[in-house]
Amino acid sequence: MLLFTFSLYGCNVEMSQKVNETLYQAENCMEEFPDSALSLLQHISHPEDLKGKAQADYALLYSQACDKNRISITNDSLIRIAVRYYKDKDEDLNAAKSYFYLGCVYRNANQDAMAIEAYLKALDKMPKGKPHKLWMQKYFKLGINVLSNLNSIHVPSLITCFEEDFAQCFVETYIPGINARQYFQNHRCLFKKYRLLIDVLKVLQDLHQIGYLYIDLKLENIIYYQNHFYLIDFNACIENHSHVAVMASKSNCAPELLTLSEKDIRCDIYALGSLIQELFGIA
Repeated sequence: MLLFTFSLYGCNVEMSQKVNETLYQAENCMEEFPDSALSLLQHISHPEDLKGKAQADYALLYSQACDKNRISITNDSLIRIAVRYYKDKDEDLNAAKSYFYLGCVYRNANQDAMAIEAYLKALDKMPKGKPHKLWMQKYFKLGINVLSNLNSIHVPSLITCFEEDFAQCFVETYIPGINARQYFQNHRCLFKKYRLLIDVLKVLQDLHQIGYLYIDLKLENIIYYQNHFYLIDFNACIENHSHVAVMASKSNCAPELLTLSEKDIRCDIYALGSLIQELFGIA
């Protein structure tokens, strides 16, 4: 009987170690390979038997993986496990993430007021001294993906990037021109306005083809240099069909960007229409 007890204890310890290892692997590949993270989590046997931190981390990671793989969850029972475990922890990243993905569930269920409340709670739980780091990391990595995959001659090239405790930095090619607003204050050439539209449309087309939206289209983000116009500042980009956009300017802003409704290329088309109105004075 004693031998059997020790054997059972040894099996439980081994299973616990395997679960923790799987959770660790899923967390590490979540940002770049969310489909792989979801697959790892789905291979955990009997997740309903997990306890304590392992149960909370599984609930958080599974909710995160579903969101990143565009699997719409409208029931908050799973992510609530993580919220209950982490809710009393202040300045804690996992607490912030738990409330963030709770907000995503409410967003999917079209409960906008509850979603906004959860998002605000997520910001409140973020570690102090690292303001909005969860959001900053998300958009930093999006910016890297956009500039790495965007095949256009009318955007700056990504040279390198690095991340520190309080900042995320891109190093891009320098375009030594002036922004389009400054240019058109001194030049009223109609041909150049058409040139701007052609150059910007090419960039937006390439951007949409790789699955992203620009959402911050304005004259200040367009540089004129050597008879061409270049689109810069991709920090506000979001994935097509995203529900949340936090860095778009209010100028030329599509109404959908101010809500939790799904965003698509119509947001950029709306901004382009506003830009045309501004350039050509169409009432």
